[in-house]
Amino acid sequence: MEAIKLKEAPYVRLAHNDLTEGEKKTFKGEEKVKFSTAFMLPKNKEALASIPGLTDTQAKTILDLAKKYKEKVMKAGTSEKPKGAKLDNLFKDGDEMADAKIEAFKEENPKKEVPKYLDNTRNFWVCNAGSYFEQKFFGPKGGENLGKDWASENIYDGCWCRIETRGYSWNFTENKMTKKGWSLGLAGSIQKWQDAEKFASGSNGEDEEVEETMELVTPEASDDDFID
Repeated sequence: MEAIKLKEAPYVRLAHNDLTEGEKKTFKGEEKVKFSTAFMLPKNKEALASIPGLTDTQAKTILDLAKKYKEKVMKAGTSEKPKGAKLDNLFKDGDEMADAKIEAFKEENPKKEVPKYLDNTRNFWVCNAGSYFEQKFFGPKGGENLGKDWASENIYDGCWCRIETRGYSWNFTENKMTKKGWSLGLAGSIQKWQDAEKFASGSNGEDEEVEETMELVTPEASDDDFID
């Protein structure tokens, strides 16, 4: 699949991103650094609630781009995936994910209030993309690559971005078992688009308080900022 460049890319929210430091992985016998992120593709207007000053026209443009992106990826995946591979988990249903997490939390913590962050994926499709190559980072107005130092401060879980992606098929054997599929990869560029409420990760200890989201100051929206 040809890369979907920034001008055609949908507006998405990032989650669990590891785009600047990456994670060491063994790939084809070599140790490499993999850069990755989950990104959330809006399903409906409710998914756009974190964007300040959004007009109906802008909302329609964002949702139309999201729909076209999903259709394009699924069409490419259907035609390019290895025989027998499935695309079931390419776009995970964020509503189902939120319901499952909330239900599990209630079962384990019947006397505790459900933390807000468990509902972050509602009204979105959730996807994953990665690459063994470093990405370029751009601000809302484009321009020059701002680099990893800028990105580490400005690209965070919860912000809205546009990202270049490319679909690819894969097929390999591990421990005498053949695995195959079709996935999305990062194709080179990440553009910060809008600040939004930062996602919290919660707490690891049962007796610790659950951390809620931190509100960031968001800029006033304008047509030039949103639609290019």
